[in-house]
Amino acid sequence: MNEPDRKSILTVVLAAGMIFPATVFFAFVADLPHVLVLVTIGLIFSMLVVKPVKMNDRSIIYFSVMAVVLAVLLDYMFPMKGDRFGFISIFFHPEISVPVVLYAAVFLTFFKSGPYVPGGAAAAALFTLMFAGDVYNLNIPNERLPLLTPMIKHFTVAFIIVISINLFLILLSLRISESQKINRKQQSYRWRKRLILGLVFVMLPLCAAGAWKLYKINEDSIRRLENFFMRLGVRRMMQPAKHTVFDREVDLNRTFNEDIVKNQNVIVLRVVSKQVPGYLRGHAYRNYRDGRWLEDGAQNVRQLKNKTYSGMLAIKTFFFETDRKDDFAFEVQPSRNFTSKVLLTPANVQQFDIIANRIAYSRDGVFEPQDWEKDGGYTVFTPKPAIESSWQQPADPVSAREYLDLPPNIKQQLDEIAENIPELKNLKQPAADAKIISALLKFFSSNFTYKLTSRDCGASDPVMHFLAKTRTGHCELFASGMALLLRAKGIPSRYVTGFVCEERHSSGKYYVSRLGNAHAWLEAYDRNLKKWLMLEPTPPSGIPNFKYEMGSWESAGDRFQQFFQQLLSDLRRGYFAKIITDAGAGIYELFAAMFFHPVRGPIGLLLFIAAIVMYARHRKSRVKKHGNIAELHKNVVELSRKYTRTENVLRKKYHLEIQENTTVSEFSKLIMDLNIPPAEVQRITEMLNEYQQLRFRELPPSDTELHLAKNKLSRT
Repeated sequence: MNEPDRKSILTVVLAAGMIFPATVFFAFVADLPHVLVLVTIGLIFSMLVVKPVKMNDRSIIYFSVMAVVLAVLLDYMFPMKGDRFGFISIFFHPEISVPVVLYAAVFLTFFKSGPYVPGGAAAAALFTLMFAGDVYNLNIPNERLPLLTPMIKHFTVAFIIVISINLFLILLSLRISESQKINRKQQSYRWRKRLILGLVFVMLPLCAAGAWKLYKINEDSIRRLENFFMRLGVRRMMQPAKHTVFDREVDLNRTFNEDIVKNQNVIVLRVVSKQVPGYLRGHAYRNYRDGRWLEDGAQNVRQLKNKTYSGMLAIKTFFFETDRKDDFAFEVQPSRNFTSKVLLTPANVQQFDIIANRIAYSRDGVFEPQDWEKDGGYTVFTPKPAIESSWQQPADPVSAREYLDLPPNIKQQLDEIAENIPELKNLKQPAADAKIISALLKFFSSNFTYKLTSRDCGASDPVMHFLAKTRTGHCELFASGMALLLRAKGIPSRYVTGFVCEERHSSGKYYVSRLGNAHAWLEAYDRNLKKWLMLEPTPPSGIPNFKYEMGSWESAGDRFQQFFQQLLSDLRRGYFAKIITDAGAGIYELFAAMFFHPVRGPIGLLLFIAAIVMYARHRKSRVKKHGNIAELHKNVVELSRKYTRTENVLRKKYHLEIQENTTVSEFSKLIMDLNIPPAEVQRITEMLNEYQQLRFRELPPSDTELHLAKNKLSRT
């Protein structure tokens, strides 16, 4: 192998010396070991491969795309915690930008050695250290690189050491690149450059020390300014999702949520399941005061047990006591424009598959994940279909008086309303809980009217105003009114909010739930059966209160969005085999939807046949016009080989110094500068011009043209 065809190992080593320390520092700060692993493997492989990759548009595009794909793909698999870095990271996303720059710098070392290799490495190292130094919280331990956690305690010292190493290597690479080729004209500048470099070596530490001292003096002011910009950036660029429906408190004094009314058709959940998901619980409330339902306090929160997996799986399995996979699974995919701090699940949930660190749950069955990767969705497992299930805890709510608690200011009024209900008067005393529940359900269905909007009740309690006066309202008032009446009759109850998911997509692959499907119901404890029951007092016209029919194009668009979300979820979880099978199934489904449809099928088939016919005619006319294209391209290859041999003969004969990328025009210019007879120069240049015109014209040379050109080239 010729020396020009080899990479300079010294240049690659210098580039690796600049890239590697910065990568180590960033990997330990961001807790992203895969960045360090890939950069190390790439640098080692680059040192082993001495033949450079040819630099052209194709190789640059391939390497660039590979760097971006690796960075994005691995970020989905191993996401970075967002609370480690400071203000700059909010806008530039170092979990993506830094790996892209580092991978690009590594790929740069595969090309022929030149000043751009150490230059690119230096730029990548400084770019990486800029983000690695923007650390906001040093109290977060590393989970993927626990061995490097002690380095966080010495963050400042480690950062200064890495910066010093990179600055030294940058100056060293500049010195080496300048000294590799120095002619006589440059000798006079050598001492001047040495003096400048010496001053730089002396001044840089002094400047760094001065800057550090200045920072320490004004650290409080700088931190306050950084916090201000961080809050500003978070408000602008990290705004919460657009739609929030339920929270830890429900205020019935307010009018119905206008956001739901205006955006009823917006999809908030997609559930992949063979069964109808039905009622999906979100929050459950037991404390009622002054028109407000309040959730259980934090003192009753427990933690689910969990099991982790080895390999590429990022999910954890969370369960109560035993790890078991039930027959009925519901894969929930929350929409990007919907936010919820709790998981929406069937009431009889037994197990979760989710990307989260922990799942806390209350005794009322409210599940709140911590460090949840929303893009990964979650899968819920239940022992049986869960259309109208109920949470079965606590087992003895009668002893827990909170489920029977009534505000003193409305207790007497509730007792009076309950005593005057005809359906309850007709019951024989003492009546079973099931009969009391049935009588109240009949009372609401016969005497109340569903209406999405509600009237202002003034200073009175909204539920009492609904029960005693208007008897018209939405699902929240129906559920609240029955829950309080049950408590007045001594039956424990709680108020529940969530979504009804019963709309099946036209593809049959999944179910959707919209903002208009937000709903409220209640759960009551039957003291005779000793079990909790799910109750629905709202009339059928309000369950759910919004229905929407998708058009063909809208249905296809939502199917594509769900398909993409499914692939992203599988990628987050580490289901790579499932991604391949789902992609194949999606392509087949698209093909079937196009060609097996009674309307689109014939049209698509005709267009497909027309495209084949047009392509066949085009190819036939092209072959007829230009002959056999494949054979003619063989002539181009043969002509190029003959020119290469002729070029080598002339190079050796006249001792020409030519490079691998020397063009025909440049070669002709070298011939014209030779001290040989003018007739010979004219003959060779005319031959080269004829070759150039024949080689680079639109049509390949024919057999006759190839034969004549080869004869002329052979006369050298």
